[in-house]
Amino acid sequence: MGQIFTNQSFAATKCWDGGGGDENWSTAANWAGDALPGTTDTATFHGASCTAGTPDKSVTIDQNVDLSGSGGGINMGSNYTGTITQGSGFTLGVGSSDWTQAGGTFTGGNSTITLTNASFSQTGGTFTNSSAGMIMAGSTSADDSISCVGTLSGTVDITRSSTAAIVTISTGCTVTLVASVTTANGITVNGGLTATAIDLTASRGFTLAAAGTLTMSGTLTFSGSSASDVTLNCTGTFPANVDVTRSSSSSTFTVGTGCNVSFGSAITTANGITVNGG
Repeated sequence: MGQIFTNQSFAATKCWDGGGGDENWSTAANWAGDALPGTTDTATFHGASCTAGTPDKSVTIDQNVDLSGSGGGINMGSNYTGTITQGSGFTLGVGSSDWTQAGGTFTGGNSTITLTNASFSQTGGTFTNSSAGMIMAGSTSADDSISCVGTLSGTVDITRSSTAAIVTISTGCTVTLVASVTTANGITVNGGLTATAIDLTASRGFTLAAAGTLTMSGTLTFSGSSASDVTLNCTGTFPANVDVTRSSSSSTFTVGTGCNVSFGSAITTANGITVNGG
């Protein structure tokens, strides 16, 4: 008993109990067992099993925080009423147990927030991104997602290296990407996505759901050398120019049924092209 297993890894819950004389993350007495969370722990703030002490005490992140290991994560429970402030100059990394926020306030600083093989989910509370932005990183083939209520503040970069993974923007959440994104994973947009230029070196393609929205001033490029087939799916007219520069003659680029695409003025690609849409 007292152990929680997921299909990804063993995750240890580390409760914030506010027992120290300050609000600093680095003060061991503020954590259950008087020990800081490790890379494979889920730092939990007034979660279901974290009610002892002063669980609503606010937090100042006063050191680089690495929870990016298998099972590492952040959980801000629905009962949490405090504020977690990312101190200036300190990075924050989250692992496969994800960032889950149902309550409280998170105020980002000026250094990156990196999610490694992890999803971001905000169903309550307030989240203000770091001015340096959020990074969706990692190398596993597991799919991840970004979920929020309304518009996620700040920008997101996607740098995943697995061609088998998909990052999904969930329904009801609008995300703005950094100016230029190059990533190996596929992208599915069920909510809203604002972007300038995206280069997918992936085998999982791009899907714009019927209820999804894409605002894009530049080009969506499908590049890479994988022999796997790639598909662009949408309903109606795809709202951005598309370029295909794949180098494998064994792969096929397919425009899905019901999707109308405008290609760049000159396409140079080694793969075949199948048009089921327009």
